[in-house]
Amino acid sequence: MGSETRYHNVIFVETESNGGGRILQVEGSIGDANGMTFSEKTGRKPEESET
Repeated sequence: MGSETRYHNVIFVETESNGGGRILQVEGSIGDANGMTFSEKTGRKPEESET
């Protein structure tokens, strides 16, 4: 990884009655040869997450 600024943005969308939902994240750099990557996964509500 070079000196270029890298970005990491995360959004949590609650979809379950117990507070769980979907975690959507984008990371990388537009100027980087690899560009930006998108991932989506299920997760607990943010207050219960260790990360």
